[in-house]
Amino acid sequence: MSENPEGPPQSGGPDQGPPTGGLPPQYSPPPPGASYPAQPQWAAPVAVVPVVRWRVRDHLFVALTVVVAMIVVVGLGFMWFGNNNNGVTNTADQTSTAKGGTAHKAAASAGSWDLRDGAVFLDSNNAEANTIVAFYRAPDGSLKQIGTYQTGGKGSGTVEDTSNGLVVASTQGTVSPQHDVNNPKFLIVPNLGSGTVTVFSIEAHGLKRDSVTITGGLKPASIAVSHGLLYVLQTGEVTNQFVTSATTAIENCTTGQLPSVTGFHIHDNGTLTPIQHSTRLLSGIADSGCTMIGFSPDGKYLYAAERRAGGPDPKSGFNEGRISSFPVDPGSGTLDEPNIMTPFADGLYSFVFSKDGSELFTADQDGDIANLNGGMASSYNVDNGVLSPIETKGVPDDRTDSCWIALTNDNTLAFVSSPFGDNGVGGSISSYRIAKDGSMTLIHSDASSDSGDSIQDNGLNDGILDITLSRDSNYLYGLDGLSGGVFGFKVSPNGSLTFIQKIPEFNVTPLDQGGAGGPNGIAAY
Repeated sequence: MSENPEGPPQSGGPDQGPPTGGLPPQYSPPPPGASYPAQPQWAAPVAVVPVVRWRVRDHLFVALTVVVAMIVVVGLGFMWFGNNNNGVTNTADQTSTAKGGTAHKAAASAGSWDLRDGAVFLDSNNAEANTIVAFYRAPDGSLKQIGTYQTGGKGSGTVEDTSNGLVVASTQGTVSPQHDVNNPKFLIVPNLGSGTVTVFSIEAHGLKRDSVTITGGLKPASIAVSHGLLYVLQTGEVTNQFVTSATTAIENCTTGQLPSVTGFHIHDNGTLTPIQHSTRLLSGIADSGCTMIGFSPDGKYLYAAERRAGGPDPKSGFNEGRISSFPVDPGSGTLDEPNIMTPFADGLYSFVFSKDGSELFTADQDGDIANLNGGMASSYNVDNGVLSPIETKGVPDDRTDSCWIALTNDNTLAFVSSPFGDNGVGGSISSYRIAKDGSMTLIHSDASSDSGDSIQDNGLNDGILDITLSRDSNYLYGLDGLSGGVFGFKVSPNGSLTFIQKIPEFNVTPLDQGGAGGPNGIAAY
C-alpha cells in the first residue's frame, strides 16, 4: 500500500511474475513466521461524515468561534516557535568534543534556517518505529537538529552491512550514489523491518511524508534514483540479527532468499508506482554479501555490488565479490540481463562515479576484519557498463574493513571510511588524491588526525560507517553506527579533515554490553 496525500492509498509492490530476459522469479512465499509486509496503520479506512443542513445563525456562530480559535492558535504558535524552534527541541547544544576541541554550535537562530540550503539526515533504523532525524547545516558546517520524523515503517534495529541506504533525490537527473546537489526535493528511506520505502518532501523547516510503499520483497536496504526511476536492493534476509556478539556477526545477504532489485516510477508528488516485471536477481550466487546499488550518471546502467559472491580468490583466499551492470530500458524502466564482473580487488563494498561517468571508484574490504590493515581503494575506467582497472593493483589505506567511499565534486579527492583502524582498533577515514587519469594515491590513512596516520588522535571510535559530503564538498559527515550519532569535519584541499562536532544522537547499547548498533544511513547536501 502507498500513502498518498492527494488520494486514497495506492496498491504497492511490483508484479513478481517471471521477469523478462530469461531470469527466474526472485521470490518464493515468505517463510513461516515472517510478518511483513504488513498493512500499515495509516491504511485504515476513513470514516464518512454525514452532511447536515445548518441555519444562518449556526454559520455565524461557527465563523465567530473559528476566528477566536485562530487568534489563540497563532498566539500560542508564536510562543511555541520562539521557545522550541519550530516545535522541535533543539539538541544541537548536546554535542561532545574530540581531540580536545570545542564542539561548534549552529549559528542559525530560530526561524532563520532553511533545510533546502543545506542539511544532514540520519536514519534511526528503529525496530519499533523507524525515524529520520533532520539537521540544518550552517555555513560553518555545524549542525542544528530541527526535527525527528516518523517514516511510517519499521527498521531492523541492528547494524546493516550495506551502503546508500538513505538518499536525497529528485525526479530529474541521477542522484545516486552521488547525491543530488541541484534540487534536493525528496529524502527516500528504506524500512528494513517492514518491507517498505518512505518518501519525504524536503521543505524549508521540516520533512513532509508523501508516501509509504510496499516493495514486494524482504528487507529493502539500498536505494538508487535516476530520471524518475527508483530501484531498491532487497537483501532477501529473513532475520534482523546481524551482530551476534562483540566479535561475531551474521554476514548480510547470506541467508534467506537471493538478493534482487525491484523498480518503481517516482512522481513529483512523492508517490511511487511499481514497474511490472522489473525484479531481477543480482549475480544469482548464494552467499552474496550484497551491499549497494547505484545508477551511472547518465542513467543508462544500474550497478549492484556483492562483496562475497564468487567465493575465495585462489591467490588471496579472501572472497572475490561481484559487481553487475544492468542496462536500463529507456522506455519501460525495466532492466536487461546483467553484465556480471569480478572486481579487480577482493571484497568490493561500495562505489561512486566521477561526474561524467567515465570512471568508477571503489572501497574494498579485502578480507574485512580477518585481514588487519588490508583495506584499499580501486579505480576503473567505464565503457558501456564494462569496467577495466586503471591501476595494476588496489591502493591500500593501511586500515581494516574499508567499506564506504565519497568523492569531491571536482574529482580530486576521495575519502574511505573503515569501522576498524590500525590493527583492527579504532575507526578511521582515509583520504586519496585522484589524478586526471583516474589513478589514486593515498594521502592520509587517518585524515582527521594531527599527523595524518594515527588513530590515537583522529577523533573517531570503532564503528564509523557510512560517510557523505555536503553539496559543495566542503564538509564531510560520518555515521557512528555502533554508538549512534554523527561526526562532522571540514575538508581541506590537502585531504585532511578538521573536526567540527560530534552529536551523540541515539542511545545505543555498546556491543560489549549486548548491543547490536542500529542507525542505518546518512545523507547530506
